Parts: sequence; C-alpha cells; structure tokens
Amino acid sequence: MELHHLDGRDQVSLEDVLELNVADDKASVSFSYNGTCVTSSWDHIGEWHWKSGSGWVNSSRGGSATRICSYAETDTYSHFYNDPFCDLIFDEPMPRTWGRFYMVRVRGQENGTQTNAHNIAKSGGCANALHWDFESS
Repeated sequence: MELHHLDGRDQVSLEDVLELNVADDKASVSFSYNGTCVTSSWDHIGEWHWKSGSGWVNSSRGGSATRICSYAETDTYSHFYNDPFCDLIFDEPMPRTWGRFYMVRVRGQENGTQTNAHNIAKSGGCANALHWDFESS
C-alpha cells in the first residue's frame, strides 16, 4: 500500500470587539496513513497565546496525543480570565471575564481526511464583548 503524509491544524481564537486576538488555543498533528490505517504520527503540538499586557491570565492549559489505527489526534484545553477587561469598558468593577477552551481537537483519519472539534465557552462580566474565530488547515 502506498503511504501518504498529512499535517493538520485547528486553532480557535477569542477576539475582542476590535478584532484583536486576546487568547487562542491551537492543536496540530502530522501523520502518515495508507488508506486503511494511520501508520505513524508525530508533532502532536499544543500552543497557547494570550495578551498578558492587557490583563489576560492563563489559569490552566494542557493536552494529550492519541494514535490508533483509525486516527491520530491532538486534544488541547486552556482557560483564560481577565479581571480589568470590563473596567476598561464600563469604568467600574465588574465580574471576571472568562474564555474557556474545554477542548480543541484535530484528528487525522486513516483515509487522509481531517476533522476538527471544539468545546468552548465565554462567561462573566464582559463576555458579550468577545467572539470566537476559527482556523484550520
């Protein structure tokens, strides 16, 4: 059987009303497949970025890597909060604003397809001033 190679990436970003990225979570994986099985995988990478200078704090982050015959995947998670974010908008104390990336997943399958999945939430003081942006390759 002929062996093929694929690089997969899934990135979810939390952006403010000015379209500035305040936090993101990215999962990536490289793998080889032959049409019936994923034969190897490498570069299971999780990456996290946040705008600490504007008050964003990363409270936790991590991930896991899996490879079985039917797929290779990277799962990541991270949680970010900002206490002064609302203060800049309302000029008064407000509850902490959260961006939670419960899961960002990239999965490469034995037939060479890529699937992505997310479990994300935003909450707290100024969560309505934030939105999600998605990129994959």
